Amino acid sequence: MLRYFGVSIVMVGLLSGGCSALLGPGDPPDVPDQGPGRAMECTEPYVFAGRSSLAALGLADLGGPNANRIGTVWITEGAAPVLCVEWEDGSGMVTILDEPFRPPLAQPGAGSAPHPSPVAFGAIGLILAISIVVSYLAFRRRRPSAA
Repeated sequence: MLRYFGVSIVMVGLLSGGCSALLGPGDPPDVPDQGPGRAMECTEPYVFAGRSSLAALGLADLGGPNANRIGTVWITEGAAPVLCVEWEDGSGMVTILDEPFRPPLAQPGAGSAPHPSPVAFGAIGLILAISIVVSYLAFRRRRPSAA
């Protein structure tokens, strides 16, 4: 009986570990290539690091015509945070923000959190199905044959 309990605990641990790996935020993106004309201004620690548009982060006024372009965005911590953006074509911008940045989800009335991708849910479903099948095969009772 203890063996079955131990296997169950291991399966739950593996399932929860796999789910957290699929749904977790992951590591922040690499620091942007500042190029020879830019100072290394976007250094850790970051308030935000990820793929987004300036408009989605509430910084549309800084992006001008590029406000809705998706790119990799880094915003440093501090009294005068630095905003660095690198778009897919390799262009980008660096500017200093007037006040500390608060991600839109941290602001009151900012809506709900982003949803994980359907691929993550599919992977979680697959992991769950495999763990159910493995549990069934491991714990089924063999009936004595009537001979």
